Amino acid sequence: MFTSIAMLAQQRFKLETKSLHLNSSSLSLEGSYEIESSDKSAELKEGVSITYGYSKDHRPDLKQFLIDVICTGDGDVPLFIRVADGNEADRAVFAHLMRQFREER
Repeated sequence: MFTSIAMLAQQRFKLETKSLHLNSSSLSLEGSYEIESSDKSAELKEGVSITYGYSKDHRPDLKQFLIDVICTGDGDVPLFIRVADGNEADRAVFAHLMRQFREER
């Protein structure tokens, strides 16, 4: 739904999309979670695992999840947002995300 609304705004305001930026951010979490499994990860309702992974904020002791964002070339307007597992590797999904975004436009 977010991408649909963002693309309507992109068309209305004639935002340039010849170049795009894709970035992921890890969000570290503290505390306990009601849903725990034997592999020391928790799962959000949407199926996203809160787990240990490569910590971009240098906190390998904390569980995390990731947010992927595609913005316009100037970096001002987000057009795509995705929440992902805390141990997902950027290189494993970035090409797929760009293809998926191009197809949804």
